Amino acid sequence: MSQAMQALVGLIALVAVFMLSQLVAARRIQKACRIIVADLERLGAFDPITAVSLPYAGTRLLHLGLRDFRPKALQGLVSAGIVGATERGAYFIKNREQAARLRARAA
Repeated sequence: MSQAMQALVGLIALVAVFMLSQLVAARRIQKACRIIVADLERLGAFDPITAVSLPYAGTRLLHLGLRDFRPKALQGLVSAGIVGATERGAYFIKNREQAARLRARAA
């Protein structure tokens, strides 16, 4: 195999591994979104009055074990308008219809 062909195969493999890693990360973020919505529903956080603080909402200084996608997923849910945040750092389900759709996609 020529060097050009080897370089091309290597580049294709590199792109494939990168795309696969992005797909895996996206799936884990989606799963984290469903977990967050389920936690908020289980705790009954449906408005700012019943909002709850989540232990994984903040940043951790020491990261042990696998990567935790819940903080990134929570940030995405807040920016999408599915979850609301209060001034005191508590969270609640802001849009129940979208939360139900997110939960239904898992089934």
